[in-house]
Amino acid sequence: MRFAKYHGIGNDFVLVNGFRESLTGLDFGTLASQICNRHFGVGADGLIFLTPGAQAPFAMRMFNPDGSESEMCGNGLRCLAAMIQDEGFDLEAPDAPDSYCLIETGAGVLGVRSDGREWETDLGPYVTDPERIGMVNAPQRLPGSAALNLEVHLGETNFLAIPVGMGNPHLVVFVPEVASVPISEWGPTLEHLPHFPARTNVHFAELVGPNHLAMRPWERGAGATQACGTGAVATAVAAYLTERTGPDVTLDLPGGRVHARIHEGRVSLVGPVAFVFRGEWTPR
Repeated sequence: MRFAKYHGIGNDFVLVNGFRESLTGLDFGTLASQICNRHFGVGADGLIFLTPGAQAPFAMRMFNPDGSESEMCGNGLRCLAAMIQDEGFDLEAPDAPDSYCLIETGAGVLGVRSDGREWETDLGPYVTDPERIGMVNAPQRLPGSAALNLEVHLGETNFLAIPVGMGNPHLVVFVPEVASVPISEWGPTLEHLPHFPARTNVHFAELVGPNHLAMRPWERGAGATQACGTGAVATAVAAYLTERTGPDVTLDLPGGRVHARIHEGRVSLVGPVAFVFRGEWTPR
């Protein structure tokens, strides 16, 4: 099975072109656990399959290193669009607005386009409705705000956490200093909160300047990663809803910098993509 590896600011993925490789009989979850292993496999934050879509020219299925399937992945979506282009497919759908490549995901049909330097992804509408986020026993909303207010106890301190849905669940925690967060301790604690029966992605964020955030992601099924695309926009939404920033936000993650824009309830993300290498894998 031939594959390609790409990364978006350090968030790395193994990509398989299902138009050209046979996926028949594969156990996707087991394969993801094997191929994403950084000691005994290729090493990646996720395994992504490109297949024909029912509602768009292309479709994306993404599996985490623990074998679980994710609804979608923002950085992975940019990487997939870059691979579509690199493998010679016509990137633009004839009826796509604004030269977008349309890709069907578990969060709906989303658009990606490139200016030749960076890739912009329309990640669709954000949601704050607890049911659509995937929450039970939902917390109260902040007074006068669309943001949900979930109090979490971490270490010796209570923090305000903001749940946001981007087709997958996210929990954003604003802290005084993101570099000092014991992410390997706090991340799994919040990922498995009883409010999220299917677990959640967790992001710790610090306001470092006007419309400028620093953040560290803990991804459901992957752990601490260099970056998380849907997590970046969820963090921007949480900051915007709590009036920490405006609608245009720069975010610094361990792997690099991206830019999020909130407009009429939808969110877009702009960031780079890098090709790493191609290889072959024999399923075990």
